[in-house]
Amino acid sequence: MKTKLTDIAKEIDGYLKMFEADPKINVSKNGRPSKYFMAYASQYGRFVGVTYVSYQGHRSLSRTEAEKYLAWLRQGGVGTHYKAGID
Repeated sequence: MKTKLTDIAKEIDGYLKMFEADPKINVSKNGRPSKYFMAYASQYGRFVGVTYVSYQGHRSLSRTEAEKYLAWLRQGGVGTHYKAGID
């Protein structure tokens, strides 16, 4: 049985929240987080929307892209889907 897209989004969201909270990952510049700010992931119809910095908008990932990104995160990857090789 396929994993629900909502569940994939929730798990990615957990990683993004963890990255945002970790000062070693989310290096501050001038007292502000520089890589993640109000980061989150959620389901948007047939896609998973990921936001790393809230005022920069989100990127929609297809199910395949979201699954690849989540697999990369589970293997210890740290960063955005771009670092995971997903354009």
